[in-house]
Amino acid sequence: MKGIITVDDVIDVIEEEDTEDMYHFGAAGNPPESYFSAGIFGTARRRMIWLLILVFAGFLSGSVIEHYSSTLQLMLILASFIPVLMDSGGNAGTQAAAVVIRGIAVGDIKIVNIWRVIGREFLVGALVGTGLACLTALRAILTGSGGFVGLIVGSAMIISVAIATALGGFLPLLFKKLNLDPALMSGPFLTTIMDVISLGIYFEIARRMMRLIG
Repeated sequence: MKGIITVDDVIDVIEEEDTEDMYHFGAAGNPPESYFSAGIFGTARRRMIWLLILVFAGFLSGSVIEHYSSTLQLMLILASFIPVLMDSGGNAGTQAAAVVIRGIAVGDIKIVNIWRVIGREFLVGALVGTGLACLTALRAILTGSGGFVGLIVGSAMIISVAIATALGGFLPLLFKKLNLDPALMSGPFLTTIMDVISLGIYFEIARRMMRLIG
């Protein structure tokens, strides 16, 4: 009948609003109709827009470190990129976790989809990480840090973001499997893990590349 709003209509509106809020909270753009219906490149594009903005914000922390560096020794230059590298990994992982947690909540993603989700998020992360790596490497070159530093930072960015998004997809499903609340547990775990992983990747790449030219 015309003019009658059913309970199902109200529930649908609430679900749509909650989904939109969750995506915006994770800076993951506007939500698609379902998790698997969105294309890899489209998903990467939506996430990259906000992550690029966050990268510029992360550059501010690096600028503070650079400002108080009396010399341009390589290790000091590398240290100035630590904040943006760690922030990007954490932000990318949070985006992925927000999307997957919402997918679990509405029944779009199930435990049996875990490997599909991990693979999908890793690919999205690699694409997003490549975009962020280009921007970060360009900054290294333009600020006089050199192409060598840009290569180190860019490589670490791609690997870190790809791993972060994969973990962002994996951890909520893991906590769901363990009967823990994914929304409460994924954030702190993901942030802590990615801080350690990002730094480990960064310095290991730097160590190996410095050994090659040394």
